[in-house]
Amino acid sequence: MDIHLELRPIDLSLTPAEKSMTSAERKDIVTKARNKQYQRFSRSVTNSIVSLEELSLTSPLSPPLQHLLQEKSMVYHWSTRVQVNIIRTARTIADIDGSDPITEAALLEAIQYRMQTGTTLSSSI
Repeated sequence: MDIHLELRPIDLSLTPAEKSMTSAERKDIVTKARNKQYQRFSRSVTNSIVSLEELSLTSPLSPPLQHLLQEKSMVYHWSTRVQVNIIRTARTIADIDGSDPITEAALLEAIQYRMQTGTTLSSSI
């Protein structure tokens, strides 16, 4: 799944205390998230390539989150492949946020990224 983000111009007038994280801080967060994935799968595998079966066993969606994803999938006619990619993205977002289960916020963020990439094949034709 391609993720398209709309970026806003940055305000260069911010004082140092108001600036966002440094590259080193961001790298640390990503490294921790990746290490969490390695531990979860007991090998050097990330959410992006682990099998669906293993992802489902280690990171099941709660019933309310399953229902939410199913509702959106029916409305936007998402294939199983799209749904799996949304779950993979939500798992990664939760890892970055330091959450063990996939949270509603992580799933909604992953759905939002999908919505920004287009909803159906016919909408891109």
